[in-house]
Amino acid sequence: GTWSDVATRGAPSARVPALTTWTGREVLVWGGDTALDHHLASGGRYDPSLDRWTPMSLVGAPELSRASTVWTGSKVLVWAGRKRDASINQTLYAYDVASDGWTANALPAGLLARDLSSLVWTGTELLIWGGRNGNGGVTEGYRYDLNTNTWRPMSTLGAPEGRFAHFAAWTGQEM
Repeated sequence: GTWSDVATRGAPSARVPALTTWTGREVLVWGGDTALDHHLASGGRYDPSLDRWTPMSLVGAPELSRASTVWTGSKVLVWAGRKRDASINQTLYAYDVASDGWTANALPAGLLARDLSSLVWTGTELLIWGGRNGNGGVTEGYRYDLNTNTWRPMSTLGAPEGRFAHFAAWTGQEM
């Protein structure tokens, strides 16, 4: 029940809202904006057992803000968000912790771009719901299979109204 300071040497620069992901061993911090609304394409890995920061690769890294992330057990998936020119990102990025490398997968045609959506990892699929586009809250979602690189729309029957900047969790059976 006590607080302690965290090492700041090697830590990423201040940013809001940063993308953060817990891997079970490290906290990954990526992207976000500076106080001057400059998008950042940088980040770091913090190991609390060693109280140490390590930089993340910049090669192929996204420069995004208001994106969403989820941990798959080996990769961090970074979905949507806003690019520096304020357009909505049309790419799904994956950061592989073991290789410290980024890969990018373009989204299929017809997939509605958005920011501030919710993601959950089922153990086999990425589930995406809601978010915001130029018309407000989005009432749709997708299922993405990382192994086969295939996308399927989620049913909207009985779905909640469009929303963004919301939270979702995986119960083991449901989002």
